[in-house]
Amino acid sequence: MARRAQAVPAGFRETFRRKVGPWSAMRVAAAGKSFVLDGSPFRFRGVTYSAALDLAEVTAAGYTVVDLPSIRPQDVEHAIASDLRFMLELDIAALTRSANASRRERKIVVSELAARIRPSIQPWRASDALLGLVIGSRVRDRRPPASADIAARVADELAATLHEEDPGLLVAWRDAWPLHGQCPAEFDFLMVDVEISTREQLASAILACHAEIGDRPLVLAGLSLSGEIRRGDPGLTWLIEIGLRCGVAGTVTPAPSRLEASLPRDRAAFINRRTVRDLEIDWPSISVVVTAYNSASTIEECLSHCDRLEYPGLEVVVVDDGSTDATPAIVATHTRARLITIPRSGLPAARNAGYRFASGELIAFLDADAYPSPEWPWYLALAAREQGVGGSGGPNVPPPKMPVSARIAARSPGSTVPQLLGPDRARHLPGCNMAYWRHVLEQLQGFDPALEGAEDLEFEWRVMQAGYELGYHPAALVWHRRRPGLRGYLRQQSSYGRHYAIFERRYPERFPSWLRLKTAASRLRPHGSDGRRSAPFPVRYLTLPAPESALLGLAHDWGLPVALALCAAAPFGLVRRKLAVPSVAAAAFMGALFSIDFARAGQSSRRSERGFAFRSGIAAFRLLRPLAFRWGHARGSWNLRRGTPGRS
Repeated sequence: MARRAQAVPAGFRETFRRKVGPWSAMRVAAAGKSFVLDGSPFRFRGVTYSAALDLAEVTAAGYTVVDLPSIRPQDVEHAIASDLRFMLELDIAALTRSANASRRERKIVVSELAARIRPSIQPWRASDALLGLVIGSRVRDRRPPASADIAARVADELAATLHEEDPGLLVAWRDAWPLHGQCPAEFDFLMVDVEISTREQLASAILACHAEIGDRPLVLAGLSLSGEIRRGDPGLTWLIEIGLRCGVAGTVTPAPSRLEASLPRDRAAFINRRTVRDLEIDWPSISVVVTAYNSASTIEECLSHCDRLEYPGLEVVVVDDGSTDATPAIVATHTRARLITIPRSGLPAARNAGYRFASGELIAFLDADAYPSPEWPWYLALAAREQGVGGSGGPNVPPPKMPVSARIAARSPGSTVPQLLGPDRARHLPGCNMAYWRHVLEQLQGFDPALEGAEDLEFEWRVMQAGYELGYHPAALVWHRRRPGLRGYLRQQSSYGRHYAIFERRYPERFPSWLRLKTAASRLRPHGSDGRRSAPFPVRYLTLPAPESALLGLAHDWGLPVALALCAAAPFGLVRRKLAVPSVAAAAFMGALFSIDFARAGQSSRRSERGFAFRSGIAAFRLLRPLAFRWGHARGSWNLRRGTPGRS
């Protein structure tokens, strides 16, 4: 619940600033797919402001946010005194005029807009009641795509300018579904308006919007009803329920007099205060298996967040895989965690020991360098309960505060991220965020201990071969720390290559001759010969690698190793100039790829990640990744021929 600004003593604010930091630290913040306030989940239930709206009645009806298309300056003090948060809608007509302006003129437009916005937020400066600003349009954009993209870039620069002036202020992008383009990178979350004729269309629209904003919250801001649904019950109950099932972070509804005329105030409050855990579902019992090996630096963070999970009867099992540091001692301080200690056996064996010891119906796997979001187990269970699903998972994004080198590694390809077949189905789930039904694990006899590093991929193949699907929920999010630095990144990619070689040797029937070339060719086709989607379903994350075309991926994965081999022939150019042509062409090819990667690294990224050093780091990581993978694969194949696969 929001704090009353007038109830805070004047001296407390200054004391808070000295001890903790700026007053904006007490504001609502966007965290992954939800909002938090002072470290706890914030329930975003919004209502559109009208002059006849009584703020005390709004609070009593369970709302927490008021959307303000306009408000008189004399009403701000009364609004601040309420137990509510407020979003200011900004009517910025200059955005539409900026489409035909030059770059210099657009910078002037941004400065002018920022100067016009400051007086609007000045009355709220002394309070934490202002949640943020809303920029965009409630109606479908009818402008040409090029003009709309330029207007979005201007809005992006405006949001960056506002964040520099007030880092605690949230800025929301408002658009109508289907979205005209991407949500600009500097915006903290998306508010979407949807027009539907059936309830099923609402769920499809929400999932499609999740794919466009990836690791940012989604707020259902407006709903237009047509057809049979308009003549039915347009009440709040089903709207909130579908929103909760689909993982929206919040909703904004019309004034209660319009939408809830037939609802008593206590009934409206009951509906608005519901969360995903209040859905009328027979929730399965869940066991969280955390695998740890010398994880003293991260296990405390992981278990602290697991302790806060309020899922009924949740069991936490920690498998210590022969650690030699303080990992077992740290686990012992958490009464909720049950510790299993095994000799050093590798990740697959640790996961097998964990699920066999656990008692839950659904076994969720979590790595020691990851920690869950507050509603993670509920959304895992929702995805796993779908018809024909044998397991489920969600995104694994880096925490907000990480070293620059770790953020570069997270933005570089090759890390374990979800690969989707559709908005709610996956073909690969990250090992640090996956869950399987116990009967599926027992039926398939768990993970293969001989395939450490590829055991999750191999098990997924067996799951799908057995006729099951892999469910995915965008709100089943975990925060996953990446290895910082180029050396750690390249060692990881080399390890992946070695494990893949073991995978190929373990299942030769799945890797016939010319399979790699056939797979490479299939990546150029969006759909296979049977009409099913062969290319991954794109999800746009700000903190993970951006989707790239199949042709660019092939240029890196196949072209770079060939180019490096041609560069090795450069000394022959000293004998005869013509022999240097392939090496020069290969060097030019590698330089072109670096330039493309450098340019792409600056697209759809925040201003803090558009600098030369950050973008160069991503480009360098991207170039070196296939070389490290091929090197590891070659070493793994050689060791297998010698009969010494080894362990990384």
